[in-house]
Amino acid sequence: MAAIRMNFWDKITLQAFSLTRLQLDSTLSRDLEAIVHRVGRAIAKHQPGVAEEVRDLVNQHQCLRKPFEDACTTLQTHYQQQRVAQADDAFNDAWEHLVADILTAEDPRATVKEFVGRIQTQPEFQVWSDIPSPFLTTLHKELVALDQQAIAVLAALERQLLNVEDLAYALEIPLEQAKRTVENLWNHGYIDSTKSNMLNRVMRSLHSPMQRQHLTDLKTHFVLTPKGHFYLHPLVRHRPLEGAA
Repeated sequence: MAAIRMNFWDKITLQAFSLTRLQLDSTLSRDLEAIVHRVGRAIAKHQPGVAEEVRDLVNQHQCLRKPFEDACTTLQTHYQQQRVAQADDAFNDAWEHLVADILTAEDPRATVKEFVGRIQTQPEFQVWSDIPSPFLTTLHKELVALDQQAIAVLAALERQLLNVEDLAYALEIPLEQAKRTVENLWNHGYIDSTKSNMLNRVMRSLHSPMQRQHLTDLKTHFVLTPKGHFYLHPLVRHRPLEGAA
């Protein structure tokens, strides 16, 4: 299907939604994740009306609202600062493929890291030049910020057992932001609840597929798993954090 002509706000909407997906990652419920995947498939097929569907979806789900609004504001600021034209000919459909890939991915952060890595290491990888630089800039900054925050949480938990409220206070970040980071690290096996026994902790972090845990008790304390410890203290070299932040 041919690409559907969209106005500038529709394009910002879809790009911001992919940034929202990147930030929330494994904290989405399975039902909401399935809806996000469906939206991604619709974008890949250039179906009309997807941007309006996204705005309706954001209005229906409180967990999406603030990350989405923040992403819209950030993108608009970058477009203004980099003075990228807002006319239709400033865009082609290359960015839509990237947005669709992020929305349909099981691990959106790994998807974006692979894409950014190809840009940085493969000069012949030219598709990036067809994607608006403000979008790429925002994606890269978001990845860096998420990784830095995840590392800060892991380092804090290495020193002592902490709960989400402790981490928010110690790292001087909003409580909801600390909760999202903890849930992502938990779901990706870098940390575990102290309520879990050691055998389950080791098996889950090293062998089990990603589980979807949602934190209901902010007083729950967490501890590093072997996977989290080896990320902070790699035996060979530092590797990108796989998906979680």
